[in-house]
Amino acid sequence: MDVLVLDFKNALKLKSELNRVSDIQPNIIIICNAKEHELLIPACYLMFSVVDIKDIDLHLELVIESTAMGAHVFSASLRNLFHVSRMYLAPPSSFGITFNHIITLNSYLEGGDIIQIAERANKSHSTVKKHLKLIRQKLNLETNNEIIDFLRKHHWCDFKTGKLIWF
Repeated sequence: MDVLVLDFKNALKLKSELNRVSDIQPNIIIICNAKEHELLIPACYLMFSVVDIKDIDLHLELVIESTAMGAHVFSASLRNLFHVSRMYLAPPSSFGITFNHIITLNSYLEGGDIIQIAERANKSHSTVKKHLKLIRQKLNLETNNEIIDFLRKHHWCDFKTGKLIWF
């Protein structure tokens, strides 16, 4: 399987086009220079392999091989660049959001009333109401409408499907 290798600045220039590129070529490696002080890696790049340029000589073959098999590789030196935005990269589980909550949220994101949401999630409407209330409490939100903004800000959606992922 082929692998597409991009440098970080070109990946940034692609913006939303990177999504279209990943539909055609899902195995993408983005090469960064961790010494660039302005470098902040967007959370959506977690769907790709992201490697520091200084690791290329030693690890490029391994990174290409791993990425071609569908794995995601990150240079340890880049870890701190993701930590800069750590509060927005915290996984759902760190907020106490369970896998069942994610099922409810995915159904909620598809729209409809509580009964439709419950049918899609294969749960009772009272369970859906309870889940949404617990989710709002755990995320410190007042209304269900705030949930969508929170999810966008925290990048919990799969890059391609738009569905929430649990990790």
